[in-house]
Parts: sequence; structure tokens; C-alpha cells
Amino acid sequence: HGGGRQAGAGAPAPAGGGARYDGPPWEERERIGFGAAFVDTTKGVLAEPADFFRRMRPMGGIGAPLFYGVLTGYLGLLVTSVYQFVWHVVAGGPVEPAGDTPAEQLLAALQGGMTIGQLAFNVLLGPVLVAVGLFIGAGIYHLALLVLGGAQRDFEATLRVTCYGGATQLFQIVPGCGGLIAVVWNIVVQIIGLAEVHGISRGKAAGAVLLPLLLLCCCCVGLAALLGFSIAGLAGMGR
Repeated sequence: HGGGRQAGAGAPAPAGGGARYDGPPWEERERIGFGAAFVDTTKGVLAEPADFFRRMRPMGGIGAPLFYGVLTGYLGLLVTSVYQFVWHVVAGGPVEPAGDTPAEQLLAALQGGMTIGQLAFNVLLGPVLVAVGLFIGAGIYHLALLVLGGAQRDFEATLRVTCYGGATQLFQIVPGCGGLIAVVWNIVVQIIGLAEVHGISRGKAAGAVLLPLLLLCCCCVGLAALLGFSIAGLAGMGR
């Protein structure tokens, strides 16, 4: 793999030239079978992400990777929803919604509740939510790459990395710590994938992945502080 590593460290190999792509298996599922393609692709992303994305064709359509990303993301969402619903019932929470207003529904969700209605919502609309999330995530990563000067390929390449990186959502199957593992390993996979596909350093790829997260954390802290000051002010006016 010496030539592939060299291409991953510098500029992208010319189209039709030096780089030799033979993956991912998911895009050969009609030939090797659905199950084998799913297992091989998932193993590649989770166990050997650098080799997987080095071999992945950066172009070639978004249908297959989007299908894979939605499938893995939906499975992760279903498992998480079921776990939350079971925990909610075991903890003695109400199965029916705690209130009728959107604000009451949002409060129940933030408190970790999962009613039958919320579970049904995730089951029915989960694929749509996952697909939208993949496009938004890829868009944010690609914008960050453009800002940092690391977007050596088109948006399609970034979207393909984001979709296949969705294999990490299968860690949600692990009770308790599965969600944390999925988040952490997804960050690692996205960094490696963007570096290999765009032919940039992993430091620049890490900046593209972590910068939006840092900005999001700052916004959340700011909103929380603003909400706290607002509540304190209203409490003071009520005295």
C-alpha cells in the first residue's frame, strides 16, 4: 500500500491516474451479496478506516453511500429509542405524553423520557431524519474544509465519507456506553476519511471536524448562560 499512503498524504491523485480504487464493498453488493457487502464495508470502516477510505472511490454517485448511511443510522436510532423507552418504563415514567404542548413534549425529551408517541415518531420518520442529518453534517464538514483550504475534492466526496462513517452508529447497540463510543469513533473515522479522500493532513481534517463542534459548544454555553440570566431576571421581577 505504499503508493496509496503517499497519495493520502499529499494532493489527490489525478482522476484516472495513480490512485487505484477497489471499494467499497457496499457498491458491489449486487455481485457479492447484500449481507457480505454490508459486513465487509462495516468492518472496513470500523477496523481499518484509513485503508477503507484510501481505497474508496471519491466519486461515483451518492445513492449507494446514502443508502448505507441511512441504514446504519436508522438501526442506531431504533436501538437507542428502544433502550430509552424500556428504561423510561422501568423507571416508572408515563407511557403516554406528559403534556399536549410542544414545550411540554420537548421538556419530556430533554429529561430522557421516551413515550410511545416519540418511539413511533422515530420509527416512522427515522430514515428521513437520518438522511437530512447526513447532508447537514457533510455540508458543515465541507464548509469547514473550504474555510481551512482543505477541500481538494467536490462535496460528493465529503458526503461519501460522512455516509460510510455512519457505520459507527452501530455501536449504539452496546447498552450504556454505546452512544459515547459511537460519537468518539465517528469523529476519528471522519477525520481519517476526510484526510484520505481530500488528500490533506489529518491535522487539517481534524480542524474541519472539530471546529464546528467547538463552535456548537460555545453557542450552547452562551444560550445556557442567556437562559440562566433570563430566568434569574424573571425571578427577581416576581419578588
